[in-house]
Amino acid sequence: MSLPKYELKEGVSLIGIQLPMRLIIKRTARIYEGHGKVLVITAGTEKPDDHGAGSYHPFGYAIDIRVNYFRDGGESVYKELQAYYESKSVTVIFHKGHHIHIHFNA
Repeated sequence: MSLPKYELKEGVSLIGIQLPMRLIIKRTARIYEGHGKVLVITAGTEKPDDHGAGSYHPFGYAIDIRVNYFRDGGESVYKELQAYYESKSVTVIFHKGHHIHIHFNA
């Protein structure tokens, strides 16, 4: 079985991404493949100034992912992600029509 594919939006870094998030990226990419799409990560490990107070991004425990290429704006993939991660110390937040935020509750 091949590794799931994902892409990074230009300028996005995953340097310093934590191990739980690497596993989340792999599983999320597989879910996207099931919907016929390649996972695009639009935010990774950014500086604290790039996200609000309390953000998990600077610590390597969060990603944002693209949804605008889904016909339903990402709602179906959001529901699938939410159901999969519900009991796994992972929070999935849907910013309708914009992106899905996923973070590991470290």
